[in-house]
Amino acid sequence: LLSISINSFAQSNDGESVKEIFKAGQKAFQSGDLATAKTKFLAATKQDVKLHEGFTNLAIINYMQGDYQNGVENAEKALALKPNSTDANLFLGKSNFKLGNYKAAKINLEKAIAGGLKTGSSQSLLGWTNYSLNKYEEALVNFNSAIALDKNNNDAYRGRAKVYSAQGDFEKATSDLQKLIDINPEDKNAYLNLVQAYYTAGDSVKADDLIVKRSGSAEAKDKIDLLLVQGNYYFKQNNIEAAKKAFNSAYAIDKNNVSTLVNQSGVLIAESKYKEAVEKVNEAISIDDEVKEAYFNRGIANEMLRNVYEACSDWETAFILGSLEAEKYLNSAICNE
Repeated sequence: LLSISINSFAQSNDGESVKEIFKAGQKAFQSGDLATAKTKFLAATKQDVKLHEGFTNLAIINYMQGDYQNGVENAEKALALKPNSTDANLFLGKSNFKLGNYKAAKINLEKAIAGGLKTGSSQSLLGWTNYSLNKYEEALVNFNSAIALDKNNNDAYRGRAKVYSAQGDFEKATSDLQKLIDINPEDKNAYLNLVQAYYTAGDSVKADDLIVKRSGSAEAKDKIDLLLVQGNYYFKQNNIEAAKKAFNSAYAIDKNNVSTLVNQSGVLIAESKYKEAVEKVNEAISIDDEVKEAYFNRGIANEMLRNVYEACSDWETAFILGSLEAEKYLNSAICNE
C-alpha cells in the first residue's frame, strides 16, 4: 500500500537525505513497526513539504492506527500536492467513512475508483457508504460490482443483504446471508444476521429452527447473542412467556451477562414484578454501572413502586448515559410535580 516513488530529495541538517529517511520509513512499515515508520515519514515531510508520498503514507498509517482525523488531514495534504493520487483518495475516503463523513467519503472513493482502483474491497466500501446515505440503488450497483470481482466477498454479500432488508426484500436478504454461511460456516455474525432477518420478515419458525441448529456448535457468547435476539423479538410481539424462556436460557449460560440481566428485568416489569425487576437491574449495575438501559428499567420499576425520587434519579442517570427515552420521563409530570 505504501507509495514508493518520490520525485526529489532534500538534504537534512545532519546529512541524512529525504530518500534515506523515506526508505527507512518503508522498511519499518514492512516489518510492522508503525511507530517508527510514522516518525520517519513525519521527518521526511518536514524536510520536503512537497513530498506527497510521505503525506499519503502517513494517512495510511493514521488509518491503520485508528487516528482517522489525522488521516484525513494528511490525505488532504497529499491531494493538495497530487490531486489524482489514487491511494490518497482511497484513504481519505476510508477515514471519512470511519468518521461518519459519508458524503465526503463517497466523493473520495468515487475518485479513487475512477482513477483505476477497481478492487472488490473499494467497491464494497463505496457500497457501504451509499447504504449509509440511504442511496440503496447505488449501493446495490457497488456491491454487485464487488461480487463480480470476487465471488467470495463476504463484506459485499453482507452489505447487499443490508440493502435488501432496508428495501423490504427479505427473500434476497436471507439468500445473501445464507451465501455468507456457505462461504464460511463459522461466520457467527452471518447466523445472527440471518436470524434477525427471519424475525424481521415475520418468519419466526425459520429463525427459531436456525437458533436450535446453530446452538449445537456455537460458543457460549454466540448462543447468548442468538437467544437475546430471540427474546427481544418475542418481547416486542408481547409474547412474554417466549421472551422469558429465551432470556432465562441465556442466563443459564452466563449469569453475569449484563444484557441478559437487563432484558430479564424488562420481562419482570411486564409481569408487574417490580421489586424483582429492581433486584435484577441491581445485579446488572453491580457488573457494569454505565448501561443506560439498566437505569431506565430501574426507573420504570421504581416509579411503579411509587419511589418517584429514585425513579427520576435513575432516569437522569440514563439520560446522562445517552437515553433519549429517559429524557421524556424526566420532562414528564412524574418528575416535575
